[in-house]
Amino acid sequence: MKEIIELYRLLQDEKDFQKKYPQFNPRDGKIHILFLSACLNGTGYYRSITPSMELNRSQTHASIITSIHKWNFNKQSLEYDNALDSSESTKLIQWADYVILPTVLTDTTYIAKALQALNPDVQLVMDIDVNIHATPKEHPQYDKITKQQQDQLLKNISEMNLLIGASEGLLDYYDELLEKQYPNSSTFLEYIPNLISAYGYAEVKPLKKNASDRIRIGIIGNASSAMDTLNISDVLKTIQDKYKEKIELILLGWNGISPKGELALQGIQFTYVKSVGFLDYFDALNELALDIALVPLADIPYNTKGKSFVKYLELSVFRIPTVASDLAPLNEVIDSNENGCLASSHEDWVSSIERLISDSSLRERMGSSALKAVWRNYSFTSHTLQIFQEIFI
Repeated sequence: MKEIIELYRLLQDEKDFQKKYPQFNPRDGKIHILFLSACLNGTGYYRSITPSMELNRSQTHASIITSIHKWNFNKQSLEYDNALDSSESTKLIQWADYVILPTVLTDTTYIAKALQALNPDVQLVMDIDVNIHATPKEHPQYDKITKQQQDQLLKNISEMNLLIGASEGLLDYYDELLEKQYPNSSTFLEYIPNLISAYGYAEVKPLKKNASDRIRIGIIGNASSAMDTLNISDVLKTIQDKYKEKIELILLGWNGISPKGELALQGIQFTYVKSVGFLDYFDALNELALDIALVPLADIPYNTKGKSFVKYLELSVFRIPTVASDLAPLNEVIDSNENGCLASSHEDWVSSIERLISDSSLRERMGSSALKAVWRNYSFTSHTLQIFQEIFI
């Protein structure tokens, strides 16, 4: 994360325009991509920061992020400072071939007109990595997202030149919505997967192995994914009742308390590890020293038509064998019993976890296979960079 932190500080503190934006060169013959309002969270990291940094290693594209902000859960992305009428912003907009906006739930008419007034040839792009329209009632954000905001988001999308999304299911969902409500929209939809980058792992400590005599089984999540964990609560109870002190169940990011303040995981003993800021997330994941990871998904559109497979990628970087729900998008990247296990029933979950508990060599083989697969297929390489190069032309 060192170079990301350095970029964050540069954009926060540097006053000299050319030092702040060294990629600014209107005559370099490259395609220019401008990202607005990145935040130091998972979305900002995967959808703006690392794509921008990786594109700048190419010979064909140059990328600039206007600013990076500490993430505020209560703010929308464009509520951060982005003065489009400043001389600095004017230069950047006139330089850009594409301007990429984050998901915006308020009216983007003004910002779109301002951008096009400064640069009539600019292509407007919105990026989306969560299904706002399918947010379930159990989600902490459900009561905070109004029908008016959902309608406005779809209108915003319909007026973009391009919508890019983090999963194919997510784009299929919004394609259908656009077809129904804005049949005359000319917005193109393109899939750009979340990819892992060496920039995020350069200073992470060597792989930490479990030194205890208990098998450590982990679930990574937060309050918004509590319904997914609850979806396998019977599995967790079965495994714990059978193996007792031989295993340790670990939750990173969710304390097992429901939004109503009730203990949701009744009868299940687990170790709770508090969530950390994104800059410390990869180190925290490594420090867990997990032997097995579980990635459950409830079979609802918010997941299958919204989420990406990034959690699996993150676990695989640390060679952690994963048991995951046999649903999109996870079954798009997991070859069951090779680089992970897919489960669609109580029996599938239990048998897969039991095999990994009892066979350390299987854990090692599956973890190594997952590590190789994600760096080969879902990291920034000359091949995956072609996705960006073919979309932004």
